[in-house]
Amino acid sequence: MAVGRFPFGQPVRRVIQADRTPKRVFVLGVYASAVHARWCDVRGRQLVKALGVASEPHLFWRGDGVKDILAVIDVPPTAGWLEPAPRDLNGPSGRSIDEDNIDPGNAARYMLKVANGDISEETFAGWLRSLSLGKGTTRC
Repeated sequence: MAVGRFPFGQPVRRVIQADRTPKRVFVLGVYASAVHARWCDVRGRQLVKALGVASEPHLFWRGDGVKDILAVIDVPPTAGWLEPAPRDLNGPSGRSIDEDNIDPGNAARYMLKVANGDISEETFAGWLRSLSLGKGTTRC
């Protein structure tokens, strides 16, 4: 369901969790972000360094596939063109979950996989046991 439009017409879409069944693990995520593009005029002069032009494709998107996403956006020829914004402006939350967490097995990504239905709660519980973490224990 679109809730508005980005510049150049792409719909603003709700980015929601795919599997909504009850889980024993809850991951509080960040707000849905956008795919950002550098907008250049017909002479190649940068107009905007990072313009939101499409909804991110899924929760905790890592910034992959930006060129493919931008390729389907219809920019009028007199308006110039779009190219990927700097890497740090597309997918930072998804990359942070994978790269910046300090717990040894990256619990946040595992919990997200459970929340999205990508892995079972039993697989997650087994992973926790391998770290010798009991129920209700945290490790930082």
